[in-house]
Amino acid sequence: MFLTDTEIAEICAPLKSPAAQKRFLMSLGIVVNEKPNGKPLVVRSHVEWVLSGRIGPSTAPAFDPRTQPNVEGMLEHLSKRKLNRPKKAT
Repeated sequence: MFLTDTEIAEICAPLKSPAAQKRFLMSLGIVVNEKPNGKPLVVRSHVEWVLSGRIGPSTAPAFDPRTQPNVEGMLEHLSKRKLNRPKKAT
C-alpha cells in the first residue's frame, strides 16, 4: 500500500529530514502526503508508476521550493488599481 520509512530513505538518500525528503519526492513528480509525525506518506503503486517512466516531471505539476512570488509586479498592479479607483461621492 504505502512505502515504508526505510524505502523512502533509500529513494531520498542522503536526505534525512522529512521536509527535504518530501520536497525531493515532489520534484520527481510523486504525490506526497504527510503522516501525523511529519514524515512523507507515499502510495507504493504511484511511485512505481512514476519511477517506471509512465509519468514524469514533465507531466506532473512543477514544484520548485526556490520559486518566489513576483512582489514587484504585485505592488505595481496594486498601485495602478488604486489610481484607477473611482472617487467616492460624499
